[in-house]
Amino acid sequence: MNNFHAASRNSSPVLSSSEEWSYMRLNVEQDFSFVVLATLLHFILCETALVAHAVIKLGEMFASFSHLKRHLELADRTVGNFTESTALFLGLLWMYSLFISAQGGGKAGLLYVFFRSMYPVMWSLKGEW
Repeated sequence: MNNFHAASRNSSPVLSSSEEWSYMRLNVEQDFSFVVLATLLHFILCETALVAHAVIKLGEMFASFSHLKRHLELADRTVGNFTESTALFLGLLWMYSLFISAQGGGKAGLLYVFFRSMYPVMWSLKGEW
């Protein structure tokens, strides 16, 4: 057990100046491969959603099929959801990975990307299709 955790259990936690901020040091000597993979997969998924949105939007301009309107709503929500969550996801992913654990951040990032890829599927299953 390090001194920070031992001191936090005492009634008056006192840390030396060198130990006080040791848990907030930037740790770049880690394997960031899963974090980079999660970041790349997130951008690929986001770009795929943007391309699908553009294709559906172009299809709507040239045809007035009613099924395109449902697909356009799905594409709008998917792109909108990406726009709302990208900055928060990437910021927190990289801060956690740099300061706490790249392995934990990478695993959490890959799990997020997997569930994020399920958003269009789950949205379309709400019973209106």
